[in-house]
Amino acid sequence: AYGQPWYSADEWKYVQAVIDRWAQDPKIHKMGWNSHYYDRIVFDQWRNITPTPAYDGIIGWRLVAGELPKSLGTAGTWVTDAPDWKGDHTATRTDSDRELHEYCGKDVVIATQVIEGTLPTITARNQDQLIPIDHATQDMCAGAHRNGLWVNPDRAARFEAWLKAEKTWTEEQCQRHAQLPKHNPRSFPQVAKLLYGKWDLTCPHYSKDTGESSTDDKALRVLLRDRRLEPHQKLYIQTLRRHRGCTKRLSTYLKPMRPETVYWKGSDGREQHGRVTWSDERLHPGYLAHTAITGRISSAAINAQNIEKVFRMIVQPQKAEVLSRLWAEGKLHQIWGHLLPPPGSPAPAWTTWDRCFVGADMDQLELRVSAALSGCDKYLQAFKEGRDPHAITARLLFEERFVRELKHKEKTGKKTAEFSSMRDFAKTFVYLVTYGGSGETAWNNITAYEDRSGKLVYAHMKQTAVEALRRKWLRGAPEYERW
Repeated sequence: AYGQPWYSADEWKYVQAVIDRWAQDPKIHKMGWNSHYYDRIVFDQWRNITPTPAYDGIIGWRLVAGELPKSLGTAGTWVTDAPDWKGDHTATRTDSDRELHEYCGKDVVIATQVIEGTLPTITARNQDQLIPIDHATQDMCAGAHRNGLWVNPDRAARFEAWLKAEKTWTEEQCQRHAQLPKHNPRSFPQVAKLLYGKWDLTCPHYSKDTGESSTDDKALRVLLRDRRLEPHQKLYIQTLRRHRGCTKRLSTYLKPMRPETVYWKGSDGREQHGRVTWSDERLHPGYLAHTAITGRISSAAINAQNIEKVFRMIVQPQKAEVLSRLWAEGKLHQIWGHLLPPPGSPAPAWTTWDRCFVGADMDQLELRVSAALSGCDKYLQAFKEGRDPHAITARLLFEERFVRELKHKEKTGKKTAEFSSMRDFAKTFVYLVTYGGSGETAWNNITAYEDRSGKLVYAHMKQTAVEALRRKWLRGAPEYERW
């Protein structure tokens, strides 16, 4: 009958013992697809063991074909002659045990064939040395997911209420500036009709998907550079960007910070729910080490690596008394990868520990790497002597203007507004041009740069001025152009 256990209690104990022996047998090499992350988390959570030794085929696939999607369906169609067994979503939609067993069998066989097909290429490229590093990164990702992030519920609720009020106010202001009481700033057709119909503004570009006039943020930034804008038109576009920012922050950050028991309808009409688990009051993002070819980690459920600073006071180190309460209530069974004693046992040592977040960042990492690869003496010497590399860029761009402000700083110990302005521009500029972008690309990106308040700092700059600065910088750092 539905809902009854598949195994008896004795059978289930036997099955668990077999699985545990298999997972820990050093003679059996475990292979799978995303197995060193997802399957490993399942074992950690339910069996408190980590399968070893293990090899994750998705890591090997990234080494061989890093620009392609990382799904087993894609890899299988490239490496094997397997049919499209993923397209009909059998794993989630079938009502037949037979179909599900066949689907799982194909998964196992095709994953094995892909792994066997990619290993020779990895060896030929001498990429074997990278696999332990990638597996160690997956270990870190699994640990970060398991530990999670405590969300202060009171602060999260206050921030959400504040953003909702901001969203309502900016919508009303958009209606006022548009002189349309029923205008919906979240409707792309209504915005396009206002900008390119009623106001007859020039559309900067068109949607690649629909071919319609675009109202995306890039288009809005271009429109803000148009000096022909009437004051109310400029205010509308600025307020529209602010309104969209509120909407995005609500959906990207705050709604996922709701408890998992809270449901709502998404913009697509589908039912969604919060991501903070009931058991430990924590957010458990998925951290993926295999997505980007560069090795950069990405996250799912919430963009945990790029939570804006204004929201970081919501995500805090969980206090010892909170952990102790959850454990005493029987909600917290595991922490930092270790099973906890049952409630009523002697209090664990961590109940008295203070906690804090520790962050580390490498200064000017991309500039250091590009300077080393290009062999640019000016920057390499600055790094060697511990000098400010962005001051080097500012000197190349602004010459005596910056030198004069730099001498004033060295003499008085104080930065002038002119010094900070030139240095900030130089910092933004150098990261745009070191990738070999054209003057037009640099101009598009620089004029799109905005400060924390959302102001487009360099919107006034002309393309010819940016192109001239780019040529001047390349003359001062010729190694980059040769590189």
